[in-house]
Amino acid sequence: MRAPGPAAPHGPPRVSERAHGLPRLDTDWTLDRPAADKAPIFAGENACSSTASSLNAGDAHALAQAQHGSAPDIAGQDRANPASLIGSAAMLLNWLGERRNDERFTRAAATIEDALDRAIASPQWRTRDLGGPLGTKAFGARVAALVAEVANAR
Repeated sequence: MRAPGPAAPHGPPRVSERAHGLPRLDTDWTLDRPAADKAPIFAGENACSSTASSLNAGDAHALAQAQHGSAPDIAGQDRANPASLIGSAAMLLNWLGERRNDERFTRAAATIEDALDRAIASPQWRTRDLGGPLGTKAFGARVAALVAEVANAR
């Protein structure tokens, strides 16, 4: 499925299904910051900036980042939602696995995404911005515990 917007030098962005039901913007716009900033627009109205992951990737290099801003107004307050950054790290692992033809990276990415899905699906494990009770540290700890559970079950 193609996303709306102008064509990039290396091709237009593509929207694909993303873990935890959110769309993902797949693009070969290598390290193009303006494209990354517009990802929620490309992803459509279902995008949730606190959980939308981002990966700017080319043939040889990739940059994973949270899709939302840095939120300096809540820095150090245990209020930021780390889901976007965790998901972006999983996307980077998947990219590495594909580029290096190494299933260890792709399995690790799938494990992290599965754990993230489970955390977001359970209201008691969500961060406050998603209607849950957890702060940044507790959410991160919960996702880490779920990663271990998912990895042990595979």
